Amino acid sequence: MTGVTLALAATGAASGATGAGGSGATPTPARVSPRAVLAPPEYVVRRSLPDSVLARIDGREDITRRRFVRAVRLLGGSPDSLTPADRDRFLELVIEQRLIAARAVRERHPWDHADSLEFLGERDNILVRAALSDQLTRIEQRRRALGQPDLGEEALGIAARESLMLELRPAYDEELLKQVGSRFAELPTPTPDMSPRAQLELAARLPAIPAGDTLKVLARSRLGEWRVADLLGDWRRLSSVYRPHIADNEGVRALVQNSLFEQLIRQAADDPALARRPEVAGVIADRGEYRAVSQ
Repeated sequence: MTGVTLALAATGAASGATGAGGSGATPTPARVSPRAVLAPPEYVVRRSLPDSVLARIDGREDITRRRFVRAVRLLGGSPDSLTPADRDRFLELVIEQRLIAARAVRERHPWDHADSLEFLGERDNILVRAALSDQLTRIEQRRRALGQPDLGEEALGIAARESLMLELRPAYDEELLKQVGSRFAELPTPTPDMSPRAQLELAARLPAIPAGDTLKVLARSRLGEWRVADLLGDWRRLSSVYRPHIADNEGVRALVQNSLFEQLIRQAADDPALARRPEVAGVIADRGEYRAVSQ
C-alpha cells in the first residue's frame, strides 16, 4: 500500500556468498552488502516507528495499538484471542478503512439534514456516556481506596447518584413530596392475569395531580428549581416498560434525584474540554468518518 509504513519485527537473514575458482585461478573476493550481515544476538534493530504505533499512513496518521484494539472490537473481533494471521488481517482492514476515510474526508460532500441530525445525536450520546463513565470511575476509585468491594452496574449507578446528591445538597419540600407520592400510589398496578396490551396501557397512565400543583417546587439546588411539572415531563418521556412503582414520598424523591443526576451528567458532557480529550475526540471522529464513507 502506497504511503503506509508498517512497524514490523526485524529478522536477520544471512546470504552466504562463496567464490569458486578453477584450478590455479585466483579467488575473487565476494561483495557483501551491509544489509546481509548477521547482527549479534543481543543487537536490537531500531524501529522506525514508536512501539505504540503499528502503522503510519502518508506520514501523517498513526494507527496506534489502542486504536487498533478499538477497531478490532468494532469489527467483531476479540483483541485478546487473535492469531498472528488474524492480527495481520485486521490490520489490513483497519488500514484500508483509514485510506477510504481519508479519501472521503478529502472529497467531502455536504450532509443532508437527516445525516446531520443523526450525527449530532450520536455525538451527544458519546459525550454523555463519557461524562457518566468519568463519574462511575471516580466512585470506583474512591471505594477501592477505602478497601470497599466493587459494585455491580446498577448498584454503582445508585452510588454515583447518591454521591452527587451529597455534593449538590438539594432542599426538598417534604410536604409536597408526600402529596405527589400519594397521587402516584393511587395509580393501579398491572397484574399477571392482564394481557400484555392491558398492562402497557395501565402502566402508561399518569398520576392525577391538580393543574395548580404542577407549578409548585419540589426541590431547590444550585441547578435551579425542580417543579412538579418537570417531574411529570420526565415521567412521560420514560418508557412505560421501565417506569418504577412509586408508592410514597421516598419514591418521588428518588425520581427527583435521578433527574438532577442526569442534569449534572449533561452539564459535564457540555464541557468543551471533554470533547477535546483524545479518546473521546477519536470516537467522535470515527462516527463522522463513518458517515462520510457511507454517503
